[in-house]
Amino acid sequence: MLKPPRDLADGAHPLAQPVEHTPYARKILGPDKLLLPQQTVLFDTPRARSGTGPSGRANCLRQAKAYVAGPSERSTDNLVRRGSPATIAGGRKELFDPGADHALISPATTTLESIVDVLATLAPAVTEVSR
Repeated sequence: MLKPPRDLADGAHPLAQPVEHTPYARKILGPDKLLLPQQTVLFDTPRARSGTGPSGRANCLRQAKAYVAGPSERSTDNLVRRGSPATIAGGRKELFDPGADHALISPATTTLESIVDVLATLAPAVTEVSR
């Protein structure tokens, strides 16, 4: 799936791939093509876990699974960066170090308002982490 973007486009925008996919994609695309992976994020903080319904890690997993296909906890762990804004920002370095040019942040939330809130909260931390 990376050869057509390498041969026919300016690069690739892989979705729903683990961080480990980034060096593989960079190798196939080569150094002169854009690599713009997507990173799903979910706040996993005491405040985020204190809502109604299941508590703790189970609540975060339930939210992430509603966003990411795949029933297993392992697949969710590989596809969703969870934590505080600082943890999420640090996870972007795991994409940039092996060759990502940029990373799209996709909050695992259910409403436009909550997406905007997450992005506004993350902005100060993630702008400090760049390629």
